[in-house]
Amino acid sequence: MHGTTTLGLLFVAVLACGTPAAGGPVPSSSSATGILPRCPSGARPQSELDFAGLPPFVVSRSPAKCLLNAWNGGTPYDAPYDASIELTDGRVLHLYERRGGLQLKPGQTPQRQGVRDVGGVSWMWAILQGPTASLTNMVNGVYVELDLPGDESQLDTLTAIAADLRPVESFSRSSARDICATLHVSINPITVAAAFDSTAAAVARWQETPETTAGPHTTESPHTSNSAWRQHPMTEPVAVCYLDGDFGTPKGAPPGPGTTAAPLPNWDRVVYLVGVDRHPIGVVYGWRDRIAIRDPGR
Repeated sequence: MHGTTTLGLLFVAVLACGTPAAGGPVPSSSSATGILPRCPSGARPQSELDFAGLPPFVVSRSPAKCLLNAWNGGTPYDAPYDASIELTDGRVLHLYERRGGLQLKPGQTPQRQGVRDVGGVSWMWAILQGPTASLTNMVNGVYVELDLPGDESQLDTLTAIAADLRPVESFSRSSARDICATLHVSINPITVAAAFDSTAAAVARWQETPETTAGPHTTESPHTSNSAWRQHPMTEPVAVCYLDGDFGTPKGAPPGPGTTAAPLPNWDRVVYLVGVDRHPIGVVYGWRDRIAIRDPGR
């Protein structure tokens, strides 16, 4: 990766570039990948649901039918994941997960509460206003919350779902090229210029290492002094995606008073990273003649 230059290669860490592509065919659910299809009645296009990625623990063999909505709280490893999942009988499950525990926020006072055994592990249940039945626990450092509208009659279903949760690491993962080819990060057609199967440790080293090739469009300083990928497990698989296409007008500060900014060509190369949660993170936006393709290694 090149660092920031005065001519416009922008090093940024954002969630998306442009508007995600909408519509398209509705895929079938895949128990192998953990990805649920979009519900036909849902308002979100499949591309936006795919962009949210997967939670740390995925609803697998339970009666999950399709995905109504999904949201990822951002790029950090402990960002929350929030989803609404339609079950086969029409009920809607609310799933919330966050690595590192639940952030402090005002909560409801339970009307009733207790403990449920899930495979030999104690989960807390509560009946909240609504009423809503809730089942929660900390699972290997991840806060997991499952909610269904209703009273104690919903707890059997919630318990069955909790018992079937599978860690995202247990699902099969495609090659980097296949992962990169499925990204919807522009309303325009994109081409995979290069794709590399890497790891969180290698990506962290890569982001923290200065360019070794001298030239007018490189920098002697590191890309970043402390990569966020240091927070991930060292061996976590990461797909490194170099994508070419039309990614829109370069974003930047407005020109100073009395000056006119020279128009820049649209970005035509971006770099995205995709970790184990399948959530694509944009890290570099710029131009093909400024972004050299490099394999971070493993």
